[in-house]
Amino acid sequence: MKKIFNAVLIVFIILLTVPIFAAFESFVLNVSATVDDALTIDAPLIEFGTVFPQEQIDKFIKIGLSASFQNEITADEVSYMIRQKPKCGQVVAGTQPVVYSAFAQSSEDAGGNFICPEGFVKLPTLCPYLSKIDVDTLDQNDDPGISAFHGSINNWNASTTINTQVNGMLSKSTQDLEDAWKIDLKVPCFKDECAQDWNNFVTTINPDANPADYIQPQANKKQMLGCDIWIEVTKINGGKTMCGDGIKQTPNEMGTGGPNNDGNEDCDVADGVTAGFTCTNNCVLQPIAQCTPGQTRTCETGLLGICAAGTQTCVDPGNWGSCVQNQQPINEICTNGVDDDCDGFIDGDDTDCQQACFDKTDVMLVLDRSGSIDSGEMVSLKTAAHSFVTSLNPTADGNHMGQSSFSTYGSLDLHLTGNKALIDNAINSLAVGAFTNLMEGIVYASNELKDTNITYERPTVPDFMIIITDGIPNRPINTPTGKAQAISAANTAKASGVTIYVIGVGTDVDSAFLSNDIATDPAHYYSVANYAALNITLEQIANCQ
Repeated sequence: MKKIFNAVLIVFIILLTVPIFAAFESFVLNVSATVDDALTIDAPLIEFGTVFPQEQIDKFIKIGLSASFQNEITADEVSYMIRQKPKCGQVVAGTQPVVYSAFAQSSEDAGGNFICPEGFVKLPTLCPYLSKIDVDTLDQNDDPGISAFHGSINNWNASTTINTQVNGMLSKSTQDLEDAWKIDLKVPCFKDECAQDWNNFVTTINPDANPADYIQPQANKKQMLGCDIWIEVTKINGGKTMCGDGIKQTPNEMGTGGPNNDGNEDCDVADGVTAGFTCTNNCVLQPIAQCTPGQTRTCETGLLGICAAGTQTCVDPGNWGSCVQNQQPINEICTNGVDDDCDGFIDGDDTDCQQACFDKTDVMLVLDRSGSIDSGEMVSLKTAAHSFVTSLNPTADGNHMGQSSFSTYGSLDLHLTGNKALIDNAINSLAVGAFTNLMEGIVYASNELKDTNITYERPTVPDFMIIITDGIPNRPINTPTGKAQAISAANTAKASGVTIYVIGVGTDVDSAFLSNDIATDPAHYYSVANYAALNITLEQIANCQ
């Protein structure tokens, strides 16, 4: 039985709660299956989001004994292992970067190599960049884990999976009912683009790693990387020693010659009793209650910030249940010294709080949707725009935002509003067109920001325009006309008091034209290498850097 746990560079990881109770069965997170429950895997939705080289992002999962297993007197321990295997995807024909319509599990051939089902291919592997670290401080029966930068990025096979697996164990008799593991991502760099401290970055995490072995080829840039993490139950042990004539014992069943075999096993407890249990007068093995049903106690969830504190409730007949977090993450409050959104960052260190520059403003996004933008770049553009909206935190009495966009023709996509959901919907509705008509994108935004537009624009607040483009205007008519009309539209907007920021994406833009003729001044022009880097620049603008 199998459940899939996915991790990809445009990364999301979804962990579902899945019960298991069968030795040598396995599951991979994300595909539902049920056997008699012995383990539960419990974690929230985990998103790495859009990531950049040498970022380090920590996420956590919890593995615990189920309530039914805890109440079963014939079983005590569950051993399991955590493994990494290649991820298989079904390619959508003609897409670049590659888009996958479905994912599947890999299997092994006779030579110990992982193969994909027919019609599927292996994604470039992310496995070497994921750690598996035991973060429990109370139990000593789990492997300490393995840091990132292990295995091969070119030939991850069954031998690699075995050599990099980690093992864990849960036990009722020692009150080790739940393990917490950190699954963190150390983001790779690409050939000829690594930072000067790449070697130090790698060896600080894993001193035995060769940094050159973990540089991704340029061919994988903008591609989706993946890895399946499997949690496999390897063994279930019964209760240690039980009591009573005719009661099944492990290993001291009548006549089996256990370590303290005393013949017919009178109810004398001569062979001892399983830890955590007592032998009643009528030779019934009965759990010793750890607590009174309904009783509660504090616990640690293994999560971060306000999500770290939890509560355990005593369940019948007297066992502590799983640790349930007391608070769900909320939007970061930037002045209270607390990690409110459970991402490991507090107040000024949290990007959600780096938004003080735009206070009460009217802001129009002017977004390029011409045919030079491929599907992957459009995803990056939308992701960055969503983050920018979150940074400005539009409200009825605070920042208002609207949107125009342009391809062969421009369009007004959304009037100025303080409703974040409407702004996000407008961004999501962007679709790639053909040519580049920057002028019409500016005109629609400029008209929306006019003081005479009393329905949507607020005359007393500052007006801003954020233009994002990756090309040179070639409409209306041709490039000279397109440029001239865009300059005229920008000058009209600036004359009315609008501050214009411009971001030129890639190498096909005319930076001098955008910087000198469209932006308010060269200080309001930003150049980025690609759409994947757009998010950082928009954060800088949000903070007036």
